[in-house]
Amino acid sequence: MAGNDPWELIGIEEWRQLRTRTEWADALNRPLLEPELRRLRLATRSGAPYGREEFARSLEEKTGRCLELRGRGRPRRRVMAVSAT
Repeated sequence: MAGNDPWELIGIEEWRQLRTRTEWADALNRPLLEPELRRLRLATRSGAPYGREEFARSLEEKTGRCLELRGRGRPRRRVMAVSAT
């Protein structure tokens, strides 16, 4: 496999081991298990990174952005309790 990955965003060594067209086809066509498929769909819909926790943290460090999924909408305003004295 030609090219490089200066930010180390993919596990390129695993892909470099694929030598033949058949090996590539097998790797790309392997069925996903249901939990993996759910995570991939969530990442696709939300724009969150798809990968291990360490991968997401390294992306946050490299980009300087928080990539953690949060609830939708604006956060609720906190109401401070007033004491009756």
